[in-house]
Amino acid sequence: MSSVFNGKAVLLKIYVEENSCKDGQKTAEWIACRACERGLAGASVFRGIGGFYASAPIVAPEFFDFRLSHPLLIEIVDQPEKIEDFAAFLKTEVKDLLMTRMPVDVCMS
Repeated sequence: MSSVFNGKAVLLKIYVEENSCKDGQKTAEWIACRACERGLAGASVFRGIGGFYASAPIVAPEFFDFRLSHPLLIEIVDQPEKIEDFAAFLKTEVKDLLMTRMPVDVCMS
């Protein structure tokens, strides 16, 4: 972690398709690597079992159909200014991203 902190922070949620790529790398992996390089506190990537996008058909929960591009969610929690800078960077670097931000209280033990 770049620094351990408690208190006010921002949760950045980034939604991508599993099979999307950026510079020859899976987009989710590319984003997690850039977050690490930029010193963000950490990133978690979650794989959805179903969903749909405005530009793609519904993905049904066919667990063993590896041809499907499942939805992925990347979550990053850090200090507001670091999240804002990273979100601005992603807007210029990656196409077809949906990002949301929300304030959170961090309680680390």
